[in-house]
Amino acid sequence: MSNSINIKGYVGNHPEFIEFASGAKVVKFPVAVKNFKKGAKEETIWFDVQAWNELAGPMMDCVEKGCFIDLNGWLTMNKYTNKKGEQVTKPVINMHRLKPDGNAEIVQYRKETQGEAHKIGLIAP
Repeated sequence: MSNSINIKGYVGNHPEFIEFASGAKVVKFPVAVKNFKKGAKEETIWFDVQAWNELAGPMMDCVEKGCFIDLNGWLTMNKYTNKKGEQVTKPVINMHRLKPDGNAEIVQYRKETQGEAHKIGLIAP
């Protein structure tokens, strides 16, 4: 995977579960990450995270507001029009691997060429 991001931080809100008419499912939640710069104040960076389809169900079971998570995914740019009619571009992490609270790992392996999920599993530490 050439586009890859790993973050460790705290879930900022309860996950939101959405099921579409097509049967696709997504869980969305924000993650706060501390950014430390030498000689500067620490700052918090917020990331929007999405877990699709087979990962959506496990996310609802193991992710809650305030929990610490370690996740991997790929970055996409979500483009939409806000309530003011302005075009907005926002980075979103599409998660494919999660380690909540340093415990078991939820993993979705992907085929590099087709991007199809072919293994979903829970791996004990």
